[in-house]
Amino acid sequence: SPGGPVVNDRGELVGVLSEKESAQVVGYAVAADEVAAFLDAVRPDRPARTLAGLVARVEALPAAFAAAAAAGLGRRAEQLFRDGRGELAAADIRAALRLDPRCVPALRAGAMLHLAGGRLGAGRADLDAAAAAGPFDRLVLSVRADLAADAKDWRAARGDLERLLGVDPTNQHARRRLVPVLLELGEDAKAAAAVADVLRVDPKLLMAVAADLLAQAEVLAKKFPDAPSVPAGWLVRAMTAAKRDEFAAALKRAAAATDDAARLAALRDGLRKLR
Repeated sequence: SPGGPVVNDRGELVGVLSEKESAQVVGYAVAADEVAAFLDAVRPDRPARTLAGLVARVEALPAAFAAAAAAGLGRRAEQLFRDGRGELAAADIRAALRLDPRCVPALRAGAMLHLAGGRLGAGRADLDAAAAAGPFDRLVLSVRADLAADAKDWRAARGDLERLLGVDPTNQHARRRLVPVLLELGEDAKAAAAVADVLRVDPKLLMAVAADLLAQAEVLAKKFPDAPSVPAGWLVRAMTAAKRDEFAAALKRAAAATDDAARLAALRDGLRKLR
């Protein structure tokens, strides 16, 4: 497969498979020496092993110094923002971005400054730039997910929350926030599974999840005022998926209810007792 090692009869690496084609499955490989030379030139965080690698590191020094200085200014801007010194933070942000337009700390600080001033579009633009420019950043993705949810851009919110969970599956805050987003997208089964996952990973969040479920039921009840079966159905699905003994009594009373309104009331009452 592409990326696989190509070895000689002594087991020594001589290349890396690039691709295969045609019915005869002709294979192409990049020679190991070429791969080593490429890595030596593009990995300035490691000691140079060739003259070309040394030259590449020398040529990269001005940009590296500028990026380091920009990062320092960006981090200082973030602290200034937290201290309520917005004008000084803005000056550091501008200086940082002149040195490095892709400076994540500066873009992140700029986003916070814009959002605090109610400039949602500019704040979202800075968050987008930070997400595109830098490595995985929890704060950027988390804030951007909140903005997307507020704007009812449920797919964008799901994308950022799932990216957070892909890197850190134990991020229960992100998983709880994902549940209402999935509900808005009509993916009730996945939402119920997310509820179950939250409680499976951290049973201590039972009261918080109960509050979440009540809030979600309230949203559904307002969205479908003449159909109590919708919020009731969601609560039954989520509470059943969770497989928690604490939900059993409420589910039993709901099952014995004579109509959907009574069923919803029984489920809500059971959840309120857990808060």
